[in-house]
Amino acid sequence: MTTVLEGSREEVRESSQDGRSLATDEAGVAYVEYIVLVLLVGILVAAAIMALGIPLLEHFRMTQSLLGAPIP
Repeated sequence: MTTVLEGSREEVRESSQDGRSLATDEAGVAYVEYIVLVLLVGILVAAAIMALGIPLLEHFRMTQSLLGAPIP
């Protein structure tokens, strides 16, 4: 039964060392920066589409109603 406890202690030591190495690991930092950059650009583009899209839609509907009017 002591072997089970010793094995679990080793696993705890290895997992705590993995946690420390993750705190200093820089392997995925570039991917995180790219994801954040893409998200920010996407949010800005979506806001610009909303800001420009609503007035364009109103102009389109006004033009559509003028072209479809029975009076030339």
